[in-house]
Amino acid sequence: FLPGGCPEQPRQRDRMATAEKGLELLFDVAGDVPNALIGDPLRLGQILLNLASNSVKFTEAGQITIKVERGGNGEESAPDRTMLRFKVSDTGIGMSPEQAGKLFRAFSQADGSTTRMYGGTGLGLAISKRLVEMMGGTIHVESQPGKGSHFTFTACLGVQDDSKQEGRTALPAELKGMRVLVVDDNPSAREILSTTLESFSFEVSQAASGEEGLAELENSTQPYQLVLTDWKMPGMDGIEVSERIKANEKLSRTPSI
Repeated sequence: FLPGGCPEQPRQRDRMATAEKGLELLFDVAGDVPNALIGDPLRLGQILLNLASNSVKFTEAGQITIKVERGGNGEESAPDRTMLRFKVSDTGIGMSPEQAGKLFRAFSQADGSTTRMYGGTGLGLAISKRLVEMMGGTIHVESQPGKGSHFTFTACLGVQDDSKQEGRTALPAELKGMRVLVVDDNPSAREILSTTLESFSFEVSQAASGEEGLAELENSTQPYQLVLTDWKMPGMDGIEVSERIKANEKLSRTPSI
């Protein structure tokens, strides 16, 4: 398992698929998810890959978010095991309650028109349901037509001993409290990245555009040491942001970018 509990294979494939359609793929892993787990990464990867691939298939614009956190099914975690909740959300076409009710049956999609337009049989969701149940979890979907879908499943996994848990926030003393500016037009991406950086003890600010980011750098009474900027943004993209920061003589200190 990678730090954060997600197998690597779904990350690589899903990033390629979302990039082809111009979608954003976001990973939101809670800070208290153990780094070293005991389970079946191949089967867990199959479930995540199937859900994420479906989200990509039925989403023409927007984003896919994969969230991982502890808890689920009302079960408390023990020192040697934990229940993880995985949520795959999209901004796609969505479904009616009647369509959603058919999803986890073998060889069934939402309806015939969906199968004709997007292809597939829906068998992957039936298999995913079975795999989730074998991991001691449950799976369900929440969706509305035109407002995307949210697939949530749980899995009970073993936790390796403390010696195998690599610390995520081990930083040199000189980096603690570092001032960081996150520039991204996507509010979800800004919030996820900012939360992660704050867990490293950084002092984080956000900007929703390149113009807003440059203004924050110029007007701040304390210089920023690091800027993390999205590359693809409307108006001023990340490349132009970087060039303007480096050429800006108003800054008392040029941050790393």
